[in-house]
Amino acid sequence: MAEHSRSPRLGTEPASGGFALSGHYQPGTPAACGEYGREARDVERAVHNHLRKTLGLGPHLDSSDMGAVGGWTETYDAELVSPPELVRLVGDAAERLGVGCKVSA
Repeated sequence: MAEHSRSPRLGTEPASGGFALSGHYQPGTPAACGEYGREARDVERAVHNHLRKTLGLGPHLDSSDMGAVGGWTETYDAELVSPPELVRLVGDAAERLGVGCKVSA
């Protein structure tokens, strides 16, 4: 899952490392997700907290798997939480937090 971001990591290195994007946030306007994605960050934190604290999941990969791309702490085993379930969790968190982002798979 990727948030609307100017991050150079999105759409480049992960794809070359065998990763596939399962969905993304798309704000209606730049203000819809907050300046520089503040609300998107809040949604991301809520989803990570749910996955870690409620479901007890830890990172699926480690730093050596991700290399210079980073982001290993944000990886989850797709057999434990499927990409469609992850997209649903993001949508639920965005709705719960009142974030006006469109979430698409």
